[in-house]
Amino acid sequence: MPFHDIKALREHLWYLDYPRQLSIESFRNPNFPLVAEMLQWFASRYNDNPDLPTLCDDERERTLFITSHVEFLFKESGIKMNPRRLYAADNRCVTELLRVASTLRKAMEAAKNYNPDEDTSVTGFTPPSTQELTKLMADQKKVREMASDLTARGARLYSLLGQEVDLREQRDLALSKELDMREIEQGMKRCIQTLSNQIDTKQKMIDDLATDEGDLQAKLLRKKEELKRANKRMKALKNVRPAFMDEYEKLEASLKEFYVIYVSKFRNLKYLESKVADIDKEETEKYMERARELQAIQEEAFSQQQERMLAGVGGDDLGDEFEDDDEDEDDDDDDDDEEEDDDDDLEGEDEESSDLQLGDGEARGWR
Repeated sequence: MPFHDIKALREHLWYLDYPRQLSIESFRNPNFPLVAEMLQWFASRYNDNPDLPTLCDDERERTLFITSHVEFLFKESGIKMNPRRLYAADNRCVTELLRVASTLRKAMEAAKNYNPDEDTSVTGFTPPSTQELTKLMADQKKVREMASDLTARGARLYSLLGQEVDLREQRDLALSKELDMREIEQGMKRCIQTLSNQIDTKQKMIDDLATDEGDLQAKLLRKKEELKRANKRMKALKNVRPAFMDEYEKLEASLKEFYVIYVSKFRNLKYLESKVADIDKEETEKYMERARELQAIQEEAFSQQQERMLAGVGGDDLGDEFEDDDEDEDDDDDDDDEEEDDDDDLEGEDEESSDLQLGDGEARGWR
């Protein structure tokens, strides 16, 4: 096996994206599984589903495998291969495999380098123009019609030839008889009468068509006149100003003024509503703050009272302290009553101020 053959085969397989890396020592000894794998891969490059045998367990299956793949590749690409060298799977099969690999590489290079806009002398292929394609389609349609006509004529000829046996006897019988001029004359008269009747019928149809054509022409002229009158009326209506147009324009102008007033009032109303919501939120926060302060004061007072009660030693002291605590509680109650009165006064003032603000807002909105 020449060294350059195995090297060229490796380069071709690498260019074709063969999934395995081929070694130089791959075919030094018979390697039938590798040959079978390469043949299957070559067949898949020509057809995704080649429907070829894949078993290579015994001698009969290997022989069938090689012959079927060789026939398939010859049918698809026209490459002749020696099945004996492939079956040997040694260094002699490299030349056979190299034929298929080189053909596939040339095809791939031609597909990559193909450009429909380049000179046709490079590829040897001229793309057909639109007119040529149209002509080819018309020719194809004509060929199909001729093929169908030819089939029909052939079937008719076959049926007529089948009747030739009976027709020959009738023809010979007719030729053997003597011609009767009276019968011939009567037949000719019958044919002439039939043709004259057909001519009269066709002439009557022609006269009817001429009458229909005249009626259609008259209808067409009437429709054209009606169209002209309708166009004139439409132009006149376009130029006439409706009687209610002045009143419509006045009402439209007043509607625009009312809309401006409505938008202004609506905007003022939304503004006043937002202000009222803000004031209510502030008052609520102030009230909650005061409530928290009062609760804190009460908790502090309660905690101080408990501390004094726990810190007392004697009964008198406790009594004095209780009296003092009672006095303090009374003072605290008085202070709480005063604070509640102050809160009520503040709430009344807040309500009066909010009523005044709402009145001012409404006045501004009405304005």
